[in-house]
Amino acid sequence: MAKNNTPGAGIALVSRDEILWVAGFGTADIATGKAVDTDTLFRIGSISKSFVSLAVLQLQEQGELSLDDTLKELAPEIAFTNPWEDSDPVRLVHLLEHTTGFEDIHFREFAYNHPTLSLQDGLAYNPASRTSRWPPGTHMSYSNSGPVVAAYVVENITGQPFEEFIQQNLFEPLAMETADFFLTTAVEARLAKSYKADGVSEIPYSHIIMRPSGAISATPKDMAQFVQMFLNSGSYNETVIIQPKSIARMEIPTTTLAAHQGIQAGYGLGNYTTPENNFLFRGHDGEIDGFLASFGYLPEHGVGYMYVINASNGETFEKIGCLIRAYLVRDLVPPEAPITTIPPEQLQELAGYYEPVTPRLELGRFIKRILGIIHVKSQPGQLVVTPFLGKPAMLLPVAERQFRGPDDPIATTIFIKDEEAGGWILQAAGGQFRGNFRMIPTWQVWLRWGTAISSLLLMLSSLLFALVWIPRSLLRKIKVQHLSIRVLPILPIRNRSLPLLEMPKKSKKARTERTKKRAKIQYKIKQKSLILLS
Repeated sequence: MAKNNTPGAGIALVSRDEILWVAGFGTADIATGKAVDTDTLFRIGSISKSFVSLAVLQLQEQGELSLDDTLKELAPEIAFTNPWEDSDPVRLVHLLEHTTGFEDIHFREFAYNHPTLSLQDGLAYNPASRTSRWPPGTHMSYSNSGPVVAAYVVENITGQPFEEFIQQNLFEPLAMETADFFLTTAVEARLAKSYKADGVSEIPYSHIIMRPSGAISATPKDMAQFVQMFLNSGSYNETVIIQPKSIARMEIPTTTLAAHQGIQAGYGLGNYTTPENNFLFRGHDGEIDGFLASFGYLPEHGVGYMYVINASNGETFEKIGCLIRAYLVRDLVPPEAPITTIPPEQLQELAGYYEPVTPRLELGRFIKRILGIIHVKSQPGQLVVTPFLGKPAMLLPVAERQFRGPDDPIATTIFIKDEEAGGWILQAAGGQFRGNFRMIPTWQVWLRWGTAISSLLLMLSSLLFALVWIPRSLLRKIKVQHLSIRVLPILPIRNRSLPLLEMPKKSKKARTERTKKRAKIQYKIKQKSLILLS
C-alpha cells in the first residue's frame, strides 16, 4: 500500500468455524484523516452479482422458477434481441453465467447516475446493448446487464423490490447488519472515500442504474460471514441459507462450449475460478468508483478470504491478493495436477494464429482483431501461447485437446473443432490465460497488421504535411479557404456535420445544394473509413 500510494484496505480471513482475522489498514478519508477500521464500509462492486445468483437459486429451491426457463417466459416485457431465439433461446442460466452473447452495458448506461431508478426503468434505458452476437450458451462474455435482468425476474416472481428481497433473505440471515445497495445517511457516515490510482484524487459516488450488478456496500466483517456460508455449503450459524447442491451448482459453469466438454474452470453462477499455486480458489472480484474488492475460498480445505482497497490501483490489489492466497495455502498440500503425453503431430495441428471472438463491447472489436491476436506454437510436450501484447503462457496437456497452465490444478483450456469455418475454437479460463479465440489463416494476420501499420503511417503523414502548410499559411504563402479539409485527416470522423471555415454567404438555394453535396462527401468518407478500420 505504501509503495503504490494506496490509502486504505480492509481484510478478512476465515475458516468454516470462525473468523480468523479482520483488520483495517490506512486511511478511509484523506481530507479528514479518518482511519479504516473493522466497521468501515467499502463498495464491493461486481461481488454483488453473487447475491443475484443466490436469490435465483433460493427461488429455484422453492419451485418458483428454473434456471432453464427462458427470458421470454419469465419477463416478456424486457427488450432484447436474439437472432437464434427459436433454436437457442436466452435462458435464466445464460444471464447468470454471462453466456447470452450480450455486449457489456454501453458507456451511456455506465454514466447514468440515478439514486432510486427502478430496475425496469434502468433496463429500458438502453436495450440495444442486449443483443446476442452468437447463439446463447456458446461463449462466456462478461455483461453487467445479464444479472440485472435476472434480478428483475426475482422482483417479478416475489412481488417485492430486489434489494428488499436480498435484505430479508441474505443480509439478515447472514448478520450483514450494515450492508446496503443504496447510499443512505447511515451508509454515507461509514463509507470510505475512494480514489484514483494516484491515491489522492477522490472519485465521487456513482448511483449506478444496474444496482444488482455492483452497488452493494459492506464491511469486511459482513463479507467474512458471507464467505463462511460458502465454506459451510450454504449454512451460517446453523441456519440453512441455501441447499448444498445449489452452492455446488454455483461453482461449476455449464453453458459454454468448454463446459459441454467437461471443463470445470470458468464462470459459474456469480462465482468463478482463480487457479493459483496449484490450488483452485472460487469466488468473485468487484470494481466500482475506485474500489477494488475480492472474495475467494477453498471448499475442500475450509479456508477463505475477502479484501478490498479504496483506490483503483491494480498493482496493489493483485499483490495483496497473492499474499493472502499464499498465506492461506502455506501449510496445505496441493492436489496432484493432471498431465499426459500428446503426440507432436497432434500438438502441431493446434498451432497457428487465433483471433479473439468475444469483445465485451463491439465498439472495440476492430482493435481486438488487430491487437488481440495470439500465436499458439507447438513445443515438445506443450503449447506456448504468445499474445501480441503481453507475456507468453505455457499450456501443458491434460487430455486430448485439453490443457492447463503450470499453476492450474485442473484442465482450464480446450480446443474445439470449428465446424463452420474449419480450424479450431479455443476457450481458456486459466490463471494466466483466459478468453475465447478462433483460428485464422496466417495471411489474414499479416494483412490486418499491414493495413493497420499503413493506416498509421498515412495518418502520421498528415502531421508531416501540416509542418509544411501551417508555416506557409502563416507566412501567407498559401491561401487557406477550407481549413477543415486539411485538418480532417488528423481528426476522428465522429460528428454528423463537417464545418467548412471561411465560407462566403450564399442564397438559401445555394446553401441547400451545398448541404446535399457535403452530406454525400461525408457519407463517402465515412464508408471508406469504416472499410479501412475493419
